[in-house]
Amino acid sequence: MNTQTQSAFFSAEEAVRHPPSIGAIVPYGPVNDSRLVGRDVELEALRAFVRDALTDGATLVVRGAAGSGKSEILEAGAGPAAAAGARILRCTGIRGGRPPELSGLLQLLWPVLEDARRLLTGRQFHALETLLVDGAPAPQDRGRMPFAVLGALEVVSADQPLLIVVDNWDALDEPSRDVLAFVARRTAGQPLGLLMTVRPQHGRPASLEGLPELLLHPLPPAQSAALLAKTRPGNDPQTERELLATAVGNPLALLELPIQADHSAPYLPASSDRLAAALAPLTAQLPAGTRDLLLVAALHPTADIPALLSAASRLGGAAVDLAAVEPAERQGIVMFDGMRLHFSHPATAGAVVHGTGPRRCRSAHAALAAELKQGSVRHMWHLSQAVEGPDPELAARLEDVHGHALRQNEPATAVRLLRRAADLCSGPEDQGRCLLRAAQLAYEAGWERMARALAHHAAGQGGRSTAAARHGHRDAAAAPLSRHRAPARRPGARRPARTRP
Repeated sequence: MNTQTQSAFFSAEEAVRHPPSIGAIVPYGPVNDSRLVGRDVELEALRAFVRDALTDGATLVVRGAAGSGKSEILEAGAGPAAAAGARILRCTGIRGGRPPELSGLLQLLWPVLEDARRLLTGRQFHALETLLVDGAPAPQDRGRMPFAVLGALEVVSADQPLLIVVDNWDALDEPSRDVLAFVARRTAGQPLGLLMTVRPQHGRPASLEGLPELLLHPLPPAQSAALLAKTRPGNDPQTERELLATAVGNPLALLELPIQADHSAPYLPASSDRLAAALAPLTAQLPAGTRDLLLVAALHPTADIPALLSAASRLGGAAVDLAAVEPAERQGIVMFDGMRLHFSHPATAGAVVHGTGPRRCRSAHAALAAELKQGSVRHMWHLSQAVEGPDPELAARLEDVHGHALRQNEPATAVRLLRRAADLCSGPEDQGRCLLRAAQLAYEAGWERMARALAHHAAGQGGRSTAAARHGHRDAAAAPLSRHRAPARRPGARRPARTRP
């Protein structure tokens, strides 16, 4: 075992050598971790678990999606347990790749080898020692391994209450998962607790069936707004609404989704580096056809399954059928209603795109464009995303087709098309014209902040905006827009849809 690995194992041990009485469970004070805002009910359940675990034994499985705060819940349990005199043993599953066999148990038990050597005897200790010293038990010892691990934990907890903290149980190697599931059902009657996290998947693992669970649901709107106010204060109401709508109660998404203050970036599903990193290990294990299917679905979420399968087949150069859905569904990434794929969380679609290289994304857009009606709004959008660099002819076609979007009462799509047209124009004057028209549409739709940003951008490109906009005066920047304000609506006239581009 190299020094780095050994150091990692030893760092997992958090022992309190001079514990206070076990009755002194430290009550929860103010929650310091931002991702535990709005988790008062869950923290109260965790407090009860810690009390039970350190006296009569208990197991708790914390289940939640990526970014829901599972790891923070673990720390919120480990901290009071350690302060109350418990010894903490840890192991963590690493998503991505295939972990070495029994590496989870090795990580967990390495700190207590000397205790086990002192207290265990006979075949149980031999089985445990071959795991910890040699890294693998002999074939004849494998059947004894669950009992040996349980025995070691029991003798350690006899000296000092013990809390086992397992992050990402479902990402551990299979033998370690099985042994920990065995231990989880046998903690009663001794000061031994097992606290572990899992992600929701398609079907609960049979080995965890019936164990007590703490479900981390998405935060309700009020708690989501409170988390934003605490961690990212000062947002204008429009930005806050956009963040809340995209995050849908996911704490990590609320903390990490980028704020595009000028709304000038090309449209993509919202995501961030950390969200993409959280999803990457799951998607890396999926078949190539499934990954291609997820990518085209993320880029065109309203497409039906036949179009997505055809586009994925075109993208990968090999037939992709309905069987490609099942691996992603099993991992909890998507749900399939028989006609369309639905991502388990809106930010997940963004993470799929965010974690894919630009060239592959352009190829996916091209594959989608080939499946859509020529000249339609969606076809033109994907076609425009499939090219790199200026393309004046395509820019002109986008300018033409934005009118179709307006006639379909889709001003957000029209603005998006004009912004993309500006990207593809070859000269600043044409870019400014497209951006100014987009600013006018945004202003008419009521998106004044976006309209100002686009007007400033148009001025910077040499477009037909005022000198005041060139000098950056916020109020004056809207002056050219006021001349193009939509006429007053007649009573009962329909207002354009306010979906943000």
